[in-house]
Amino acid sequence: MNEKELLHVAMINSYNLITDRLTMEYIEEFALPIFVHFPEKGIDKMSMKVMMMYFITIEDYEICQELSTVYESIFNESMPNIMCTCKNPNYSLDYDKIVCNNCKEIIV
Repeated sequence: MNEKELLHVAMINSYNLITDRLTMEYIEEFALPIFVHFPEKGIDKMSMKVMMMYFITIEDYEICQELSTVYESIFNESMPNIMCTCKNPNYSLDYDKIVCNNCKEIIV
């Protein structure tokens, strides 16, 4: 499995776990148990934002909508705008913030 495939598995596993679609036991038994977040610590805001950006980039808007709802219920606040306004956004994670590599705008 290449890095892109591993990233996708981690995103899907974290999504399934935080939306209660699958249990940790099921994932450990029947899937590759890799995640975007640390399941034993629960989901944090940055992991949720990174997941949202990932699913936006692969154009899975149904998952984005569900993640937004979950974010709001967990953190009692609206999901912040995580889209850059430049022509060709290219995102990266820089310590505790998401940055557009093209215009250098800090997204969150």
